[in-house]
Amino acid sequence: MGRQQGRLPGLTEGDEYLFETDKLRPAMCSMVRQFLKMVDLFNINGDSLNRPFRLLHGEADTNLSSIISGQRRLEWTQGELREATGYCLKLISEAQPDEFATYVYKSLPHWVGSRPAQDFINLKFNLWDIPSQEQVAHMLELFEIGTFVWELPATWHYAPHSFYDQVAKGVPQDRRSPEFEKPDNLLEHFTSRCREKLRFSATAAACRFLQQLSTSHRKQMRRIVLHEDLPSVNLPSRHTQGFIPFLKENSLLRVERRVSVLGCVASLNPYDITTRMDSYEGEYMLSPPVIADREFEASIYYWLLDAFAVVDSGVNTDRFTFVLEAGQHSDFCSELFQKAVQAEISKSKAWKICLETGLLTSLRPSIRDRNMTRYAKNPRFEQLVVQLVNQTSCLRCDFNPGAPLDVDALVQDAKLRHGEDVFDRWVSKWQVDLIPLPYDLYQDTMVAPNWEFQTRQEYIESRGIDTNAEDS
Repeated sequence: MGRQQGRLPGLTEGDEYLFETDKLRPAMCSMVRQFLKMVDLFNINGDSLNRPFRLLHGEADTNLSSIISGQRRLEWTQGELREATGYCLKLISEAQPDEFATYVYKSLPHWVGSRPAQDFINLKFNLWDIPSQEQVAHMLELFEIGTFVWELPATWHYAPHSFYDQVAKGVPQDRRSPEFEKPDNLLEHFTSRCREKLRFSATAAACRFLQQLSTSHRKQMRRIVLHEDLPSVNLPSRHTQGFIPFLKENSLLRVERRVSVLGCVASLNPYDITTRMDSYEGEYMLSPPVIADREFEASIYYWLLDAFAVVDSGVNTDRFTFVLEAGQHSDFCSELFQKAVQAEISKSKAWKICLETGLLTSLRPSIRDRNMTRYAKNPRFEQLVVQLVNQTSCLRCDFNPGAPLDVDALVQDAKLRHGEDVFDRWVSKWQVDLIPLPYDLYQDTMVAPNWEFQTRQEYIESRGIDTNAEDS
């Protein structure tokens, strides 16, 4: 436990940006402080479009300094690291209960005299839980998180950005303007608006359904097929593990989870939403959509690893199946998998050989350092990919997952090149390579199902506002 500092763009090293929570809780533990910082970054009467609500859960777990500095970073916070963090906190609370209590009460001073510090360990929901409104309200109360967060999931985002100069006028900083939802008095200040469509995963819904059944009824079930074709909240790759107790309870139950590669695993938060809204007025051209290879690679790894955890828990491979689905986009998914997964695994092996044999000594140290991170692969990832390709475990796919590159050929190619030419062949200048995404596929799979758009005229019509009468 300790304090962390965050820097915003434009601040030099040593400068510190003070969040509101810093003033209220100056010595809080980093886990609580990190989440509250994320809440602070949601300006109640401002634009928070670059922090979609669906991703808040993951954002709160990551190093905030990378978020506020605008640096690209991967979600290295899932799975085992999350579980290890909770387990370590539990060990600390047992080994040093007094010190643990000191930190908890510094973080949550309103607990002093009313709640034991040990309660902090159990204050969580499983990622696949769908808690009741009362349960969530109780958790918000325990952490003294304002009730305004209830409104965040349905937040509209407006274009142009100057709308936010008007909506905040005359409204206290701690109170949300009613014009966010119904901007009847600000019609001339916006051209369009949009908001996320949020949903729970099919797996989370199924787990909740099973929990509501009696044990005898659950044991009568034989087969469950889950179709995940859209993104959902709370790190959905982990939700499969919610089925482990049910699979162990009922030895005759078979579960199959089918996950869309483009709808779930590679689903993008549109990075050009503001431009997209402006484009409805014909003002801007949209930039071509792309998929970052390392982000896709990391997502594939987490989905495979989290799915295999079911088998790792002792469930037989014939009782649980995880299927990556490409559907009608099998050719594109095959190409994407080959470039972002198979090629990267092979390059990582060649990179290691070239380093050990001195073939990369001509590269600048900064380039070597960047690519050391890029090509540092967890050996389990390759094992999972091999199982997916060979279909030798619970992992399946409905497209061609490609094949490894010839590592010896990559190394030989490096031997034939000199100086920076080595770099041009298969060592990227950038930490992330961008793979073009067909616009229609992007629009139909990642934008339309996940975002609701409304022009000013559409809003006026939905409200039945007579603008002619107002003008007269």
